Amino acid sequence: MIRNIPCRICGESKNFFNLIAATGNRGVPFISKEHKVALCQNCGVCFLNPQHEDGDYKKYYEWHDRPVDRKVSPKGFRPGTRGEYDRLRLDFFTKILKDKNARILDIGSGYGRFLKSLEERGYRNLHGLEPNREAVKVAEENYGYKFYNAGLGDASLPEKEFDAATLIAVIEHFTDPVKALRDMYKLLRPGGYLYVNTPNLEDVVLRQGINKYFKFVHTFYFTEKSLKNALKKAGFEIAGSYTLPADRRFSNLLCPENYSNSELNIIAKRPLKDGAALEIEKEDWKKIRDKVRSIWRKDKYYALTGRLLSIWRHRKFIGYPAILLKKKLCSKKPLTDFEIPETTG
Repeated sequence: MIRNIPCRICGESKNFFNLIAATGNRGVPFISKEHKVALCQNCGVCFLNPQHEDGDYKKYYEWHDRPVDRKVSPKGFRPGTRGEYDRLRLDFFTKILKDKNARILDIGSGYGRFLKSLEERGYRNLHGLEPNREAVKVAEENYGYKFYNAGLGDASLPEKEFDAATLIAVIEHFTDPVKALRDMYKLLRPGGYLYVNTPNLEDVVLRQGINKYFKFVHTFYFTEKSLKNALKKAGFEIAGSYTLPADRRFSNLLCPENYSNSELNIIAKRPLKDGAALEIEKEDWKKIRDKVRSIWRKDKYYALTGRLLSIWRHRKFIGYPAILLKKKLCSKKPLTDFEIPETTG
């Protein structure tokens, strides 16, 4: 069942702009196929509205989000572009959290790859929180960490237990990100760190179809300012931030998909003494609207190009040479020469 929700950042309930429409439900019968993306005209945050009830998402993440019998390598670091994303995230996180004995909780840990990558950098006190049963089963078979099979709101975890928590590509999945951040705040000891990673709405590169980004599992879409607003409203201080720019250098006519998305990376800190939530900073919602529309127009071109190339590559006589040419053109990898700069609050 779906329902209209207010803006979770500023509380606005009516003043929204309908930004875009997306489709798809991954064949899950209790999830609707049509999704409207709203933009709050008061504070500038972007989110699905209406949204499904929390119970529908909980059911989806427990049983439908991960493939059954998925084979996962015991190695954490992945080759190629996805592995380079991991490297940059690790570089950023470990620049601030230098204590290798820190008690770390990875929220939405999936198959445990990020925890394994942390172990390869010398961290030992690792824990995972993951609602999907199949993912926890695979992770426990591969790694020796402690995994909690529960969602954030359902986990019976002691307060002030962890020195750091990580939230890699997860905050965009919460129906109430501020409430979720407050739950994480309670889990951290005073002075503990929270690392949040999510796609950057202002500079996202679609190119594989708008429904790859705007979809029912992504309930919120953040800019740097709106993500910092959510963290501040939950009581956190900003300790460091880094935005990975979108990298289009290796995309071309034959390989429009060979790019990297822009990502927000923010490390927040639970203050040593609890205080009042900080005031949020409003941003120009029209600026966000125009940027997303510009990206969407480019995405339509690349989507058409991708379909034409797919037909061409599967022609009987030219398919193999086309595949070889595409492989050569895609040999360069985005992200390999990006370095994490010194962080700024």
